[in-house]
Amino acid sequence: MSTPAPARAEPAEAGVPCGCGAPPHPRLPGRCVRGHAVRGSEIARRHGLHASRLVEAVKAEREAFWHSSVADDGGETAISTRRRSLHTYRARLHVQILMLGDAIERWGLFDRRGRLRVTWLARLEGLIARAAALDAVLGLERRPRRVDSPLAWLEGRAADDPEPPDRPPAAGEETRA
Repeated sequence: MSTPAPARAEPAEAGVPCGCGAPPHPRLPGRCVRGHAVRGSEIARRHGLHASRLVEAVKAEREAFWHSSVADDGGETAISTRRRSLHTYRARLHVQILMLGDAIERWGLFDRRGRLRVTWLARLEGLIARAAALDAVLGLERRPRRVDSPLAWLEGRAADDPEPPDRPPAAGEETRA
């Protein structure tokens, strides 16, 4: 027994109201006077095509972050499967943080009614907290750089630099005998 194919929406006619009950917009075809896309119009499909480009960009950014994060951790063959999945979660959080940050930069901290976008900011704060927690689990906190002792530094420098060429003593400089 096969399932029937979903019914295709018929194109919106001039007199067909939107699902909200509003009449069609006089100047914008495919929209009602309230701005909704009328059923059967091509607006929703076209918007979805642009969203597919966004998905590819997000995927590329996520993969780039994942590869660099795994490389920082010693390489793909050096880490376990569970640790690799933690890197995957961290890459997803990284992309979501970037997307939400970009949206806040693009649309502003306040909406058109002058209200602070508290939900967006709270979500961003939560994502950053989760990312920091994952970084702590992965051990990706900043590690201090190893500093050689002064003696080791001098020995390394002496090994790198050959004996300086003989030069005549400068005025007022003592000579060794």
